[in-house]
Amino acid sequence: MKNNKAINLLITANIVSGFATGLTMISIPWYFKETLNQPDLFMSIFFVITFICMPWGIFAGTIVDRFKRKNVFIIAALVPAFTAITASLTSINTEMHWIIVSIVFGVTVFYYNIYYPNLYAFAQEITEKKNFGKINSYLEIQGQVTSMIAGGCAAILLEGTKNKNIFFGSYKINLGVEIDKWNLNTIFLIDGITYIIAAIIISFVSYKRIQKNNTEKGKIKERIKSGFKFLNQNKNILIFGVFSYIIFAFLIVEMFTLLPEYVKSAVNGQASVFASSELFYSMGAIISGLIVAKIFKNKNAVLGIIIFMFITWLICMLMAFYPKIIILFITSILLGITNAGTRILRITYIFNQVPNNYIGRVNSIFNLFNVSIRLVLISIFMNKFFTTDQNIIYAYFICGVIVILCVIPLCIYNYDS
Repeated sequence: MKNNKAINLLITANIVSGFATGLTMISIPWYFKETLNQPDLFMSIFFVITFICMPWGIFAGTIVDRFKRKNVFIIAALVPAFTAITASLTSINTEMHWIIVSIVFGVTVFYYNIYYPNLYAFAQEITEKKNFGKINSYLEIQGQVTSMIAGGCAAILLEGTKNKNIFFGSYKINLGVEIDKWNLNTIFLIDGITYIIAAIIISFVSYKRIQKNNTEKGKIKERIKSGFKFLNQNKNILIFGVFSYIIFAFLIVEMFTLLPEYVKSAVNGQASVFASSELFYSMGAIISGLIVAKIFKNKNAVLGIIIFMFITWLICMLMAFYPKIIILFITSILLGITNAGTRILRITYIFNQVPNNYIGRVNSIFNLFNVSIRLVLISIFMNKFFTTDQNIIYAYFICGVIVILCVIPLCIYNYDS
């Protein structure tokens, strides 16, 4: 594979920053649920941040298509680095205020909205067309291995050990050592430092551009318009992108708003159960990264996504009607397989269909629809009904219905094509 050294450095940077960021993004929703006992507050914060991300996501896409992507990586990483380190240092001797925690969360979400479009645009730019599926599998496996390690550490660090044991509901594992519970100050400090290390690693990346990138240098408004115009002229790509994003939209809402409440209320679990579900999710995603590109190498990507969406519907129904810790862990593995598999197929399809000079804006436009779906879901689940007793299970039922409805246009698209 060409640009092998550049790809290895890119993956290394992802590993370094991804571990601490994963730990941070697991810790924050649990902090609002367990420490503050205010999941409704976090859901409101998540709604506001998601809403603000709508215009930012589109603007971020124009940045990705306009500037050198290596530089975008470096500059973008320094913003959350400064935020996380500042938040940590200003709360050394006190309990961190929820506003500071919310700022760190918001900046991280904003960072994601430019980081991932930039990551995939850069990967497409430096990769030969025949290796598109391979590079996406590499990125997926790397990302999920990092998330799995972060989830495993979070399962221990968010709660600490009790007599050298860590508990998963009624199950316990003896670690042989006593480990103290970590606070957000420590987690944020490590997160900020890893961003800086990742930026330094990226600065050493050198590469030869493989995919043509005829950069548009017009005004931002015109560049945004041209992105929408491209999709308007290629409606098949538009339909595919909008409806294939539904699993990812569900996953984001599930992880940050539904899962903490589900773990606490539906299965009576603690932080270790919550964090471990992320570990099992990552295991499923790694499996997906290893096999999906090979299985669907010469097959219809849309059909593969339809299959994964049916499985996601089944996952939602299982979580709604069988709220048990063992079912949670099994469905987490399956959700890892379906979401990662869908992402690999979706991104490879887009790489093959969208020119590199449009890829940032196209992904950002798709993300706009993704964010819109998230806002609808969050608006529904902000109702106090879902945080009463075990009513959170009905949220999973609703998500399952929405996922299965989104299969219909993809089936029509697959039939017509």
